[in-house]
Amino acid sequence: MKNLKKKDIFLHLIFFVAGSCVSLSIYIHIEPCVIKHVEPATQMVAPIVLAAREQKICARKNDTMLTLNEPPCVCNRRVREIIHTSPQWTLELEQKTKSLERFERRKICMDDIYNYVDGRSPVSYPAHGLYVMPLRAVLIKGLRIEWFIPRRGTQEEKVEFRAEKGVFTTLCNYENVYIEGKETKRMTIRTNSPSLLNLQLQDIVYRNTEFDTNIFEKVLLRYLEFNITIPIHIQHRQVPWLYRKGTVEERVTVIVKTFLRYHKAKSAIYSIKRLYPNTRIIIADDTPPTNFTNLQGINMDHFRMPGFTGYFAGRNLGLSQVWTEYFLYMDDDLYFTNGTRLDVLVSFLDKTNFHLVSGAAEGKKRHVHTLRVLGNGTYSCHRKEQRHYQEIKGFPGCFVADLVPNFFLGSTHEVKSIGFDPHPALSRVGHYAFFLSALGRIRIAFCTTVEFGHNKTTTEADAAYRSFRYVGPEYYKMRGHHELFKYNFAC
Repeated sequence: MKNLKKKDIFLHLIFFVAGSCVSLSIYIHIEPCVIKHVEPATQMVAPIVLAAREQKICARKNDTMLTLNEPPCVCNRRVREIIHTSPQWTLELEQKTKSLERFERRKICMDDIYNYVDGRSPVSYPAHGLYVMPLRAVLIKGLRIEWFIPRRGTQEEKVEFRAEKGVFTTLCNYENVYIEGKETKRMTIRTNSPSLLNLQLQDIVYRNTEFDTNIFEKVLLRYLEFNITIPIHIQHRQVPWLYRKGTVEERVTVIVKTFLRYHKAKSAIYSIKRLYPNTRIIIADDTPPTNFTNLQGINMDHFRMPGFTGYFAGRNLGLSQVWTEYFLYMDDDLYFTNGTRLDVLVSFLDKTNFHLVSGAAEGKKRHVHTLRVLGNGTYSCHRKEQRHYQEIKGFPGCFVADLVPNFFLGSTHEVKSIGFDPHPALSRVGHYAFFLSALGRIRIAFCTTVEFGHNKTTTEADAAYRSFRYVGPEYYKMRGHHELFKYNFAC
């Protein structure tokens, strides 16, 4: 080995490149065939010289989502003394564990497969991107043995395949290549010819036999002492939800949630109709019957809810009645100004991959936050900071954020998939709860180039509203228990 020239060693090391990204989904009609003519045999190469690797043993946390320098979750004394010491909390811990297990089982959004690629391996294979529809077949393209190591005694080459949710077969069979276990979950290929082995590997087919709408199959391949994992994503072909284009007024529905404050709701409606007279407006109203006022009108649907139903219940009702591609949500104490450019917000969502974008309250960066979930899976919490992320390229004045004001344009289909929790604990206060639920599910931005106004006038109706809006400690205690349980938080 010492006599190998540096040039030879370098050429051998080039073969270390492994992995091929394939995205192929086909239903293969397999007919038996036998091929006698083969390419010249693959040239045997000398054993590879492996560079010595320094090994360092590091302490590892037993956490599947280990993140370096991630701050721990530390609960404040108020939470520890009031919530963690209550009998209700003790009972909820066990229920949370069982509920989390059910949630993980039902989750459709697939976690990435951790796929370690051994740099010493002579096997090239698709390490990511292989896709097949349920009960269909896919060619495992890219399989190849890049070098063969001379061994004493028998020169038989053997490759083994294993699967859990499907079976293996081949497109073609070559003479002097022996295959055991076709149309089963375990298939073995044997041959004395390296060239024939690589030819046969070009025709390996995986066929799914156990239906699942969205799951990963881990195909295991073994060659010599090398074990390879090939992830195959089994998933139904998802159909899109498409919307026809038109004017801004035809593509956007405005939702206003109101309660008691009809003077402010009317002001908001007037401001919308002044700038966008043909835009449909949905009013979700849980004002009690004794105070109810009908606002039904042209291009305006006023939905009367049972009294005191709640804030998020009203949002849900309004969103359920939207059939346009986008909707704009606003509280009843907000209003359109001359700087409220729906066309700018629509254009932003049309041209980017964002799902929700907010304007700025009177052009200022207020009520914009980032949200971070801290800790681990068993002891986590969240941190809210009044700041934003980077400016979005090509859109000056638009920034990435996690939580934005209650004046935002959203993609109807994606926001409906998250919804608004109508639980009584969120009936009075709950703005940021939606954005916690949206973390990692939708992309959120805000643009200072689009303004909206805040109606601060007060009447007797505002005093009645405040008596319900600003609630006592019992409500916040109920809300605290609900959110900690729902999000699996400790605080």
